[in-house]
Amino acid sequence: MTLLDAALVLYRRGWLAMPLEQDANGFPKRPIVSGWTGLERTEAVIRSLPWERAKGLGIVLGAASSCLACLDVDDTELPWAMLDALGYETRHLPRAVRTIRRRGHIYVQELDGPSPSTRFAVRWRDREITIELKAAGTQVAA
Repeated sequence: MTLLDAALVLYRRGWLAMPLEQDANGFPKRPIVSGWTGLERTEAVIRSLPWERAKGLGIVLGAASSCLACLDVDDTELPWAMLDALGYETRHLPRAVRTIRRRGHIYVQELDGPSPSTRFAVRWRDREITIELKAAGTQVAA
């Protein structure tokens, strides 16, 4: 499956995907297209993006993707402990994934409209861990 094919699958779910290029650390996390926050979620727009240059796929969060948001947990263990504590089995959560750095993204659909993004730190197992709710006006590498 190509990145464009994957973007079209996400489009059918109500989400807007866009092509990413590598950031300064070599990870495919940076949007290729400037003005991506104003992209419309249409099949024509998705097909018109420069997928041939893409190194990865990003999902535009907030209203453009039906109020999709993502808890970005900067730890390799805490995201899965959070899900376990809530009584979820990871295999039954298709919207919980390991990132390229083996950390966690937990995707949620906001019911009351898109929230502003927010970041906070928690202390867990003697470590300070950053958790970010990525929502309106942000994107996440998928």
